[in-house]
Amino acid sequence: MKRHGNLFVLLLLATLVSGPGLLATQTVMPASEALKSPDANVRADAVRQLGKAGDSAAVPALAAVINDPSEKVRREVVVALASLRAPQSLDPLIAATRDQDSKVQVLAIQGLAGYYTGDVPSVGFSAFWQRTWRKTKGRFVEENARIDPGVQVEPKVVAALVAALNDTRALDPSRKAADALGILVAKPAVPDLIKAAYSSDPDLAVE
Repeated sequence: MKRHGNLFVLLLLATLVSGPGLLATQTVMPASEALKSPDANVRADAVRQLGKAGDSAAVPALAAVINDPSEKVRREVVVALASLRAPQSLDPLIAATRDQDSKVQVLAIQGLAGYYTGDVPSVGFSAFWQRTWRKTKGRFVEENARIDPGVQVEPKVVAALVAALNDTRALDPSRKAADALGILVAKPAVPDLIKAAYSSDPDLAVE
């Protein structure tokens, strides 16, 4: 019994000395393997684990499943990439702005803006309450969220948002893109935003 107790103490000390990096690495490996599961729920859960681990080393594994056949998984992938806020997350997020599912597109657009603002999109019940809160707040408070003008936004991010803005086949992504371009103070997008201001869609014009 005493020997077992000493072993436990040694393992505990090893974890403390190694720090959170060891725990993150241990989380990434099994979750990466779970991404290959035929069960979409298992893959979605694995994606959430990778996002919560906070290790940017998981970006390649997440980017590899950005085109997963399950919309549920793709939405979780976008949220996980956005939560990591790593430079290498930008390309897969940009790819997701062209997804066939409008909800994936919206999450990707929010993720691109959040890379600079720190806001992370969410899915499921928490996303519902976020939308409800914003709508309620918007009735009483004028929101003027903007990044510092000195912050440099990657041209490829602006280009992706402009493309989403001009793609009016799905209105929600277009509206979110207009909002994101305003938040990012994207001056190159001004001509496209002016054009959107005269859109037949009143919500897009307001954004």
